[in-house]
Amino acid sequence: AISDSTAIVTYLDAKYTDNPLIPADAESRARVVWFDEFADTILTAASGAMFFNRIVSPKFVGKPGDDALASKGETDMGPICVYLEGLLQDGGFLVGESLTLADISVASPFVNAAHAGFADWIRRERKMLGLG
Repeated sequence: AISDSTAIVTYLDAKYTDNPLIPADAESRARVVWFDEFADTILTAASGAMFFNRIVSPKFVGKPGDDALASKGETDMGPICVYLEGLLQDGGFLVGESLTLADISVASPFVNAAHAGFADWIRRERKMLGLG
C-alpha cells in the first residue's frame, strides 16, 4: 500500500492522464513540486502546531496542549498567508489555470488550521475568489 500523498498523485497522474494534477511542462512541474514541499514542511509546521496543541492533545491524547506553541504557529501563519496571497493567480490557482497538486497540498493544512481557530484567512480568501 502507498500512503504518501505525493506518491499517490504521481500514480494517479500516470494512470489517468486526462486531468493531470502535476503538469507536464518543466517550469510548472517544478513549481508544483515546490508548493508540495512547502506545504509538507513550512506550512504544516505552523498549522500543525496549532492543530496538535488545540485539538489533538486535549481531545485525543487527554493532555493540555501547549498554548505558547499554538500561538507561535498562528503567528507563523501570518507571513505564510502574505506569501501565498502574493502568488495566487487571477483564477485562484497557484500554478497554471487549473487545479494542481500545488493547490491541494497548500489547502489541506488550512483545513486543520481552521479547526484550530484560524478561519479568518480562509473566509477572506473565499470571498476574494467569489466563493462566499
